Amino acid sequence: MKRGLIVLLFLFGAIFIYFGGTELKSAIIRGTGNIDSIQVYKSKRKLMFFRNGDVSGEFRISLGFHPKGKKRYEKDGKTPEGLYEIDGKNPKSVAHKNLGISYPNQNDRSFASRAGQKAGGAIKIHGLLKKYRKLGKLHRFYDWTAGCIAVTDEEVDYLYENTAVGTPIRILP
Repeated sequence: MKRGLIVLLFLFGAIFIYFGGTELKSAIIRGTGNIDSIQVYKSKRKLMFFRNGDVSGEFRISLGFHPKGKKRYEKDGKTPEGLYEIDGKNPKSVAHKNLGISYPNQNDRSFASRAGQKAGGAIKIHGLLKKYRKLGKLHRFYDWTAGCIAVTDEEVDYLYENTAVGTPIRILP
């Protein structure tokens, strides 16, 4: 009985730490003004944003359904890797709101073309689809996008309001 209670308390603590609600609050407190760059660490499932070169905050993310490796072709389920920029903003996305990522760049198009494939496109940082909204932060338990970077609706609201078109985004393995 005691062992079961200890295991239950441990699991509850681990879930609380993993899904604790401090990420967005700390991001808002630690910085004001525009985000000047974004870095995504795919292997860590982490999006970090910067102001004046300093880390201003971070969010946990979900990726494409085949997250390992660099996106090469349309419909491969991978999230791109490389240096891009935010190239648009959509307040009425099917996934709440989104920020467009300038994938594919010339290198991406050339690689796909040499292989006789299309590079794909429409890579976004977005919120949750309606069917996942009730999950909130639990969406992070698996990679479910077609290659985009997913955050909660609250988190994409924050990024949407504080990130300008043209902001650089570096996506790392």
